[in-house]
Amino acid sequence: MNVETEAVILKTQKYKEYDEIITVFTKKFGKVNMFARSSKRIKSPLLSGTQLFGYVDMEIDLRESGTKLFNSKIKKSYYKFSEDLSKYYFASYICELIEKTQQENQTDTRLFSMIIEVFEHIEKGNCNLKLLRLIFELQLLKSLGITPNLSNCNICNSTDTDILKHIDIYQGSIVCENCVKNNKLNVYRLDKNLIRFIKYVYNNDIDKSLNVKIADILLEQLDKFIQVYMCSHFGNLNINSYLIVKEEEKINDNIRKN
Repeated sequence: MNVETEAVILKTQKYKEYDEIITVFTKKFGKVNMFARSSKRIKSPLLSGTQLFGYVDMEIDLRESGTKLFNSKIKKSYYKFSEDLSKYYFASYICELIEKTQQENQTDTRLFSMIIEVFEHIEKGNCNLKLLRLIFELQLLKSLGITPNLSNCNICNSTDTDILKHIDIYQGSIVCENCVKNNKLNVYRLDKNLIRFIKYVYNNDIDKSLNVKIADILLEQLDKFIQVYMCSHFGNLNINSYLIVKEEEKINDNIRKN
């Protein structure tokens, strides 16, 4: 069955001399792995439409035996990411994160739109990339259905924000200080201002969230929390580009401060 869909190229893998196995995130079908015959040949009509980070219109053949790519026309190329290491590694991280957390053939149009939005922000370079990454990761948790409950204590139902400072990682919910003491729980403590920021991100779009002023120390705390939280739900994802992105962020932070 031949179908058309918009897609973002997440990963390309050489298969034989001129063929490729391509992983894409499509608007209609979510993540799809497909075979692209002769896509690496110089005169191949698929060459430009199978480049990493490409935003494309695809025609694909969906079969149980394997999906094949028939046609791919570029809507927008983000090839200039390769001219800036920070942008390239950031985009690579986003693609690797999507590739390793998404199940095949599960539609998520909201996530698809967010990927394009993040790519646009990376291209423009007019925002704090670390903040953008963390906002995207929080929104990804929402798309995956594992957003922590931050409205009330999971044990006593308290809504007192002054004592709601702990996250039960495995339950995915906030716990008040009193219940932590009384139940000897293994929890992750967060600054109340950080909890307020997380709530804001979940109630607003990426653009609005990027306008929030938040201290670097809180961003670092949020980064550690998200990594621990994701690991508890997915295990070690072995995202190779994460450490590289962290190093690039440190370099950019030092440049910004000096």
